[in-house]
Amino acid sequence: MEVINTQISKENYYNKKGVTLQIDDKQVQANCYGLTLNKEEVRNIVVAILNKLQQDPQTLNIILTKIMIINPQTEITEQNLIEDIQKMITKVQDLEDLQGIAIEVYEVQGNLVQMVIKTEDEYTYKISYETNENAIRIVFDCINPNTSISTRNITFKNLELAKQTSEGKTDTVVILAFESSNGEIYKISYRDIVDSDTVNQSITNTKAINISDSDTTYFAIKLNSVTKAEQEVTIDELTSQNSAIINTYTPEDTTELLQRIVARLQTLYTKKLQVINELGQLQEQTQIIEQQENEIVNEGQTNTVINTITNIL
Repeated sequence: MEVINTQISKENYYNKKGVTLQIDDKQVQANCYGLTLNKEEVRNIVVAILNKLQQDPQTLNIILTKIMIINPQTEITEQNLIEDIQKMITKVQDLEDLQGIAIEVYEVQGNLVQMVIKTEDEYTYKISYETNENAIRIVFDCINPNTSISTRNITFKNLELAKQTSEGKTDTVVILAFESSNGEIYKISYRDIVDSDTVNQSITNTKAINISDSDTTYFAIKLNSVTKAEQEVTIDELTSQNSAIINTYTPEDTTELLQRIVARLQTLYTKKLQVINELGQLQEQTQIIEQQENEIVNEGQTNTVINTITNIL
């Protein structure tokens, strides 16, 4: 965030209120917050972020850890990673076809509804969001300004992701849409439904893949699987072949650890008992002091009464 703040001027930001958006078949009024960057500003930000990354050992360590998880056999070191980042910096600095971009986010009552990214060659990428308590839907649109497309070319149009959860049932949908040169829309859809039945103690998983246009389904496949809990579950005796050791503690080590815990608890109990005794003594001393103060007050009140009676007589 510090890098972005130092590299981007306030003049690059702008906002617009009451912008009308067309999302599917609905029109919504939203507030727009935007940022524009020319290609040199993009270059400077990317280089600054990479330079900052080179000097951040904590982030480098996280990246190395992720690489080790993905490929445990790799022998990459932190120095190798720094050298690779330096190569990326040099490549970005020498890049000629870098483009400026404009990024706009639209919100309604604090909720993100759409993000738009525009490049200098007029490509537009839109990401629309729709969420409620149990569902989320994301649609990614790519608008290609080139109209001269060959007859055998198919252009990616949009990607739609949707997930809904209700009463133990999760429905996930992924739809890829493509547009042919004659304007026909083709869709590849994948649907995954997981239905948990608590009564029968079973889980039904349905997977379906479809390739279709508006009129015809060209390919369809559907797979069902049911996992059901059984009353009796048999477990094979664990051996060195079908199990793994999760700790190396021997019975003697466990006994020693238990003895240390008991000793520690006894020490804590002794210290706690000592504190309780000290608090008890302090309370007794406080009561004695309060009693003495009350006696002094009572004695003073008695002398006052006697003096008053004497004066009257």
